[in-house]
Amino acid sequence: MKHRYLLIIYLILTIINLFAEWSAHQTLIYVSKPLLLTILSLWFYLNIKSHWSAFSVFVLLGLIFSVGGDTFLMFEENGNADTAIWFLLGLGCFLLTHLFYFLGFLKYPDKSKGFITKKWWWAIPFVLFYIGFNYYLRNDLADLQLPVLVYSGVITLMAITALNLKGKDILEKHFWWIFGGVLLFMLSDTVIALNKFKSHEVAIPQPRLAIMVLYLLGQYLIASGTVKAIQRQAA
Repeated sequence: MKHRYLLIIYLILTIINLFAEWSAHQTLIYVSKPLLLTILSLWFYLNIKSHWSAFSVFVLLGLIFSVGGDTFLMFEENGNADTAIWFLLGLGCFLLTHLFYFLGFLKYPDKSKGFITKKWWWAIPFVLFYIGFNYYLRNDLADLQLPVLVYSGVITLMAITALNLKGKDILEKHFWWIFGGVLLFMLSDTVIALNKFKSHEVAIPQPRLAIMVLYLLGQYLIASGTVKAIQRQAA
């Protein structure tokens, strides 16, 4: 993979952001958070620009819309006025991120049957989690019930299509990078939901720090696994 200096910058920004979240240093949060996925998106683009496909384009779009999601949720988390608007804007950007990842995994350049296509019952745990978690949140969602249902539904579809990559023309380790990243991304969103809607029942120590650790590692694994898979196919 080329342009490793951008990954070093991403690592440095990650350390800065995690310190800022841990210490509640708002200035460092404002500076570092929008830059993180901007740098990762640039690194991704520079590594796949000679190997365009629907798969690579959709994953790139997911990374780009993550920048908007990070920025809007940053304002919502920091207690600004109209927090509901910022939350919905952030939710909308990340909804598109998950939708683009779903489409990218669906358009993976290999027509052979994947793991879920062959063994559809492995999708059941994801569906049960979707139903159970939304049922658990239902009394605290108020007007956000429909947006959260739609959002978590798209996440579920994304995870299922990511698992379906297994068995296609992709190295096992590259699959696990992508799928592992998706699971961490899902877990990050789960912590966000618990912290926002169920903080009176579930006490999560340093929730924002936990969210960012899971999210930033997850996004890196998705981007890196995708680049590795694309470059292997192009070799």
